[in-house]
Amino acid sequence: MFIIPAFRRNKHSDKNAAFDGILGLAFPAISQDPLANTLIANLKDQKGVDRAMFAFYLGDEADGELAIGGYNKARMQNPELINWIPLAMPAYWLVAMDQVKFGDTVITTGPTGGIMDTGTSLIYGPEKQVMSMIKAIHKAELIPQLQLYHIPCETGLPDLEFQMGEKAYNIPGDELMMVFSQDGKDYCIFSIAVMKFAGSSEFDTRDEVLDEKMMDEIKNFAGVASSPIPKNFLSNTWLMGDTFLRQQYSIYDYENKRFGLAELNKDMEE
Repeated sequence: MFIIPAFRRNKHSDKNAAFDGILGLAFPAISQDPLANTLIANLKDQKGVDRAMFAFYLGDEADGELAIGGYNKARMQNPELINWIPLAMPAYWLVAMDQVKFGDTVITTGPTGGIMDTGTSLIYGPEKQVMSMIKAIHKAELIPQLQLYHIPCETGLPDLEFQMGEKAYNIPGDELMMVFSQDGKDYCIFSIAVMKFAGSSEFDTRDEVLDEKMMDEIKNFAGVASSPIPKNFLSNTWLMGDTFLRQQYSIYDYENKRFGLAELNKDMEE
């Protein structure tokens, strides 16, 4: 196993960050060539690592970390308590979620999918569910150019809870707000957005590079025989970006087709 330090990223604007590109870490089913192995499988096959696995610690105002070939136990509060969740389908890192709550209100109905994606900054959800959250926020105003919502910085947001693998994962309300500063004044943006795909004629999302194919499939093609989105998640899939993933240590087990979450070791955080 080897560990790669990652750059610092937080809930404040990262518009000046430099990105070199995207490295695909999902399964061949969504590749341009489904018969070709992706990076992690190739590393295992070529004996570069012992296990086809990788893991992320996403720092909040601290440097992050990518482990390849295993996971860093020192980043976990208790490595014996990893919550392993089977993948709904080995294409995206897609798991079944039991429910989603905003404050005390359950906002999901029926089977719900969650795609874990470290390449996405925010959280994107089905339109009806996200709009039910927006309606509960006083003075939330749409920014048409971004299709994101401006909210007063003094807003007390309720927590957002995702239940999966028989466990609840909570995002504190103050982590659901992005802060931008301009001319000495702070502006706050709600970090949950409606699921759309980049390049849409309607708008582009705040994430500079979102997987257009992924968005298109989730929105329009779920349930088609060749689709990597199962039929039971039709119109009910969330894209879980860094806003969620930085709350836990996340592990991606390619060989066993499962996704793991572990409580962070706060003593290790910088």
